[in-house]
Amino acid sequence: PFTNNQVDMALGILFNKQKQQPSDSCMLDTTLDVFDSLWGKNNNKDSNDDSALENLANKHGMIDSQDEIRALEKQDSNELIAKGHYNSAMLYYGGEWYWGLDRIGYLVERLLSNNKTNNNNNDILQTYRLQYDRSIHVQSSQSPQETKKKKNDDDVLELNAFFSFRSPYSYIGMERVLALCDQHNKHAADAANGVATRIKLRLRPVLPMVSRGIPLSQSKRIYILTDANREAEQHGIPFGRVCDPLYKDGIDWCMQTFVALQSSHSNNNNNNDDNNDDDSNNSKQERMVLSILKGIWSEGLDVTSTAHRRIMMDRAGVEWHELETNITTNNNNNDNSHDIIYKDDDTITMMTDKNAADLNGLGLWGVPSFACGDGFSVWGQDRLWALKQHIYNSNNKNNKT
Repeated sequence: PFTNNQVDMALGILFNKQKQQPSDSCMLDTTLDVFDSLWGKNNNKDSNDDSALENLANKHGMIDSQDEIRALEKQDSNELIAKGHYNSAMLYYGGEWYWGLDRIGYLVERLLSNNKTNNNNNDILQTYRLQYDRSIHVQSSQSPQETKKKKNDDDVLELNAFFSFRSPYSYIGMERVLALCDQHNKHAADAANGVATRIKLRLRPVLPMVSRGIPLSQSKRIYILTDANREAEQHGIPFGRVCDPLYKDGIDWCMQTFVALQSSHSNNNNNNDDNNDDDSNNSKQERMVLSILKGIWSEGLDVTSTAHRRIMMDRAGVEWHELETNITTNNNNNDNSHDIIYKDDDTITMMTDKNAADLNGLGLWGVPSFACGDGFSVWGQDRLWALKQHIYNSNNKNNKT
């Protein structure tokens, strides 16, 4: 970690250069010098060594006054907020925000479309786009390799998917990870001379951010919805007709239905000597979760409406009688349909607390997050390329043993 003095030195150097109103390239060079002294090859990892920053201060000059630094810092923060954002590490171009490395691809595409006359710049952008596309998309064409070893427990890779019903990124991530698992497992089943590693997906719902004490400002909410729409469009996923499930116990219903269906499947398996139905039960639960997420984030379905609940459950292939051991019914609704009243909220609390604790134990808090049983974990639906690569590498490793 950096000391307060190092942070102030870095800001002092940058604000001093900013006051000089340099060219964009000059300001960028100075900024890169500062980053390199803190994070790069010139950082000797000694938190008490300020020599790299002192050398930069001698080279570029530096504001010493902490009062002036704080005033300039507040001024830039106010400009960030005025433009509609809430966080650092953001690129802003032409009214659109680009968050970190994972959104630079969108900026490259936009610059290419706006820069049709400068061939030199186009060549640079095209080169970067190829690099970006390679890191994100090349793994999607990779499939499990054939193996001649016999099937055993090592041929199953458990994948935990942590998600929230109130997260649009969870909706996009669930669409994508289910497709990934389905595609991979089909390849594994079709392996000609043996079997490849199969993925066993385990769904792990957590409470929404605001229910876990994480603040959600209006600007953050607006950005998340805007960015999620951009991501959904990129991956061909319907998005945009939203009905917030947080109110009128909507999240409670989502969680209770998840637990009730899970308990129903557990009871069915306990009453059956042959547990080969486990995969089909998991698939039904996956369809149910995806149906609810799709209803919330792309169809404007209200999870507090009995009629809308029936739509989401029916298309997932979930019958009301499957949940009877965990629910009672109430037909005092105006639409004369049966609603679900759940009996055991303690089970839900224990589940969500454990899922949140396990997520935190991975050093993560956001959703969706994905964790494999072999210790690999990653945060974000925009990191699924890394998950794909890990599964591919794991499969090849198993095939060689």
